[in-house]
Amino acid sequence: MQGPQGFQGAQGALGTTAVVTGPLGPTSTATCTTGQALGGGYQAGTLTPTGTVYQSQPTGGSPATAWTAATTDPAGVQAFVICSP
Repeated sequence: MQGPQGFQGAQGALGTTAVVTGPLGPTSTATCTTGQALGGGYQAGTLTPTGTVYQSQPTGGSPATAWTAATTDPAGVQAFVICSP
């Protein structure tokens, strides 16, 4: 025997996500054109033995709308951010 139907759950995210990349440089910020930052990261140029990525974090307010990365490596770093619709 089956019981009564339960309540409908919350709807999931609607739309699609977008990935935005920032410029290659010592500090790189990727900014969402719409929506907010869901996550992000970076791609290093070619880390030298003395190069260090010292920042990789959400930025742009609360909720975050961007991702910033920074490095001491002369080859630079390129940030990316995953944005909600």
